[in-house]
Amino acid sequence: MRSICHDIIYKTLILQKHPEACKSYEKFCSFEIEQSCCRQEYPKEFLELYNNRKYISSKSKVDYLHYGWLDNINGYNTKSAKKYSIYGILDYLLNNSEQKYGLSHIKILYQMCHGYTHGSVVSVKYPLLQYFEISIIIYYGIRFIFTEIYRGLKIELLDEDKSLLDILDRDFKMLESQYEKRSTDNFELYYKLR
Repeated sequence: MRSICHDIIYKTLILQKHPEACKSYEKFCSFEIEQSCCRQEYPKEFLELYNNRKYISSKSKVDYLHYGWLDNINGYNTKSAKKYSIYGILDYLLNNSEQKYGLSHIKILYQMCHGYTHGSVVSVKYPLLQYFEISIIIYYGIRFIFTEIYRGLKIELLDEDKSLLDILDRDFKMLESQYEKRSTDNFELYYKLR
């Protein structure tokens, strides 16, 4: 969930902003498929690109395999130490995007999500906190993907879909308001009353 929602949002946003990188993105996707599914070794063309990468200080071939296409974005400059990563893309978008899509909020949750994706929050004292955070991440992902499908197809939102988004936004505001009131005392009270 962490990876899919964030990858889709961040990669879509940066590729919309820089469509000149789409062909390179597709090429790197092919390298990934070839390396992971077929040959288990890096394709020759990929190795040539890796040896001439823009950010020489980034030494990971795996990171470059997933994000080397970023070299084809003019002006891609990020303060992130991990240039070829989702963190690098997020840093770039936060500094160079007019539409934030909740990026600063998602960034905080993304950094905390490691435990969810690797199962290290199995026994937490207040599971409700994780439900809040996961729901917030899912909201941003669903909302973004839903509206991007319409935008990509260049069609107007249907009335029933506008209504659906209104309900989603309304429920999210309620969730967000509850999340902002989170505290140890409130969690204790919630679990005591159950």
